[in-house]
Amino acid sequence: MMGSMKVLLISPKAPLSGYSKLFLPSDEMNLGLLCIDASCREQGHETQVALLSVEEEGDAVRSFGPDAVGITSLTPTYPTAVRIAQEVKKADPSVITVFGGHHVSALPEETVKLPCADYVIRGEGELAFNELLDQISRGNREPEIEGVCYEKNGVCINGESKAIIEDLDALPFIDQDILENQRVFIVSSRGCPYQCDFCSVGSFYERRWRKRSVESIIAEIKVNEEKRRRQGKKLTWIDFRDDNLTVDSARLLELCDRIEQEQWDVSWHCQSRVDTLLKNPGLLDRMKETGCSFVGFGLESGVQEILDSYRKGITFEQSKEAAALLTSRKVLHIWYAMLGSGDHLDTPEMLKENIEQIASFPFDLLQISLLTPFPGTPLYDRLVKEDRLLHRDWERYDGLQCVYKPQGIDPEAMEKAFLWAYRRVFINSGLARIVHTIKCSRPFWGNTISPVSLLKVARDMIILKRDMF
Repeated sequence: MMGSMKVLLISPKAPLSGYSKLFLPSDEMNLGLLCIDASCREQGHETQVALLSVEEEGDAVRSFGPDAVGITSLTPTYPTAVRIAQEVKKADPSVITVFGGHHVSALPEETVKLPCADYVIRGEGELAFNELLDQISRGNREPEIEGVCYEKNGVCINGESKAIIEDLDALPFIDQDILENQRVFIVSSRGCPYQCDFCSVGSFYERRWRKRSVESIIAEIKVNEEKRRRQGKKLTWIDFRDDNLTVDSARLLELCDRIEQEQWDVSWHCQSRVDTLLKNPGLLDRMKETGCSFVGFGLESGVQEILDSYRKGITFEQSKEAAALLTSRKVLHIWYAMLGSGDHLDTPEMLKENIEQIASFPFDLLQISLLTPFPGTPLYDRLVKEDRLLHRDWERYDGLQCVYKPQGIDPEAMEKAFLWAYRRVFINSGLARIVHTIKCSRPFWGNTISPVSLLKVARDMIILKRDMF
C-alpha cells in the first residue's frame, strides 16, 4: 500500500489574445485531470484540483503544501504549464512535478530536460501517475513504469512507451462538483480509429478506440442525477465528450434505450461522423427520441481534394446530406472547418474555393480555424521533415494563427483569409443567416461562447477590405 501524499493537479489557463477570445478555453477545466484526481483519491491521496494562471500558482502551492504537482497541457497551454512548474520549484524545490497531456506525450524529450520537470507521463495517466507516486513513496525515483519518462545523464528514459488503459469501466467517476457547470460531462469512450492527418487525438491514443459499458455510463449519470437532486436541482443537460460517440452504433442504441428507461427529461449533445449517420438514419431518429438535440461534426474543408489530402475518409457531399438529415429531424448541428492544407493545395484559388463552399454549406453553427500542425500528428511530422514550421512558439499554435510555411501563399495572407472567411460566411450571406446562427448559439452563451467577443469579431469583419482575392 502506497503512502498517502498531498497532490495538487493543475490545468493551466490558456492565454487569450486576439480572436482566441471568441471562445473561452481558459475557463474550462481539463476533464482528463479530473480523471487523475478521482484515481488519486481512490488510492487514498489528498488532492486539490485547480484551474490556474502563472500568477495564481504561488498562492495555491503555499496554501495547500503539496508533495507532488501534476500539470496537464495542450500545445497552446504548454508554455504556461512550464512557467507554472518553474514557480512551483521556486516555492518549494522538493515538490515532485509531473507533466501530462497531448503535447508532452508527443514531445517528452522537450520537457524532461527542463529543470522544473521531474517526470513526464505519455498517454493516459490514471494508473501510471498513481504507480509513480507509489514508487516515489517507497524511495524509488527511477521507476520502470509504462508511460513514465524522466531524464538521466542527459537521456530521456522510457520515452518510447505510452500508457493506454484497456478497462475503462474500472476507473472511478470524476467529481463533477469541481466544474460548477449545469452540464453533466460524460466520456463514454476514448480514442478514435480514423486516420485524419491533422488530428492529435488519433496519435495520442495510438489510433485505438476503447469503450465503456452502457451500465458504467448509466451508473455515472445516476450518481450525478442524485447529487443534483440533493442540491435541489434537476438533471437537464448531458454533454458526451467522446471524440466520436457513434463509433459503435449498437452500443449507442443500447444507451438510448437505457436513457429512455430511466425516464430522464434531458437534452444531450455529442460528436459524430457524417458517414456513420448516413449509413444508419434510424440511429439519429433514436438519438433524437431520447433527448439528443445537438451534434458536432468535422466538416474540415469544402474542397474534396483537401479532404482527401487530410485522409478524412468522407466527401463534402456526404456532409451536405448529413446536414439536411439533421435539419429534417430538428437536431442542431455545429461544423468545424479549417483553412489550409499543408501541401501544394495551399493556393489563393483553393483557399477562395474552400471559403465559397463553406459559405454555401447549410450549417446551424460553424467554427472556422486555421490548419495547425500539432506535435504528434502526421501533418506535424511531415512539415518538420520539409522544414516548413515557422517557429515553435507553442502559444501561437491555437488554430487562429498560421504557424507553417504554405507552399503557394504567404502566412500573413492565410491569417487574413481566416477573418475574411467569417465575413464571407456571415456578413455577406445576409441577415437571415446571422439571425439563425445567433438563435442556435443562445444555449451556449456564457458557457462556451462569448457574445461580447462575437460582436468584436463582427466589427472587424465589417471593416475588412472587401477584395481579399
